[in-house]
Amino acid sequence: MSGGYKLAAQEIDHLLQRDNAERFEYFVHKVADWGEVWSLKTSAGWVLFGTDGEVRAAPFWPFREFAQQCAVDEWSDASAAPIDLESFIGRWLPGLAQDGHLVAVFPNKSGEAATTGPLDLLERIERERDQFLAD
Repeated sequence: MSGGYKLAAQEIDHLLQRDNAERFEYFVHKVADWGEVWSLKTSAGWVLFGTDGEVRAAPFWPFREFAQQCAVDEWSDASAAPIDLESFIGRWLPGLAQDGHLVAVFPNKSGEAATTGPLDLLERIERERDQFLAD
């Protein structure tokens, strides 16, 4: 895990105010570059939340600071935890798809996020990684 990229408070606020599509693109670009993803974990396990159709969605962020800012209200006992990108695309996303869950990409403090299928996100991250490798 890199853990070395530090975000200024102003940058965090600016990014959290961007719309879902912009945060989605930022997420894909950063995780493909840095090789890690962040989510929230409690003593009972990783957090999930329900969507409109009561489908469960797993939230993920590109950096610790974003995840930790969302550890409030029902997630106040959660803490940010890293996931290696290889594990994320090799096990997590296929597993979430198999379980019928969605992925909430880069939720903001209000819980708004781009929601997508896990395999769609996997494909998008792999395309982005291929571009990094080609450059």
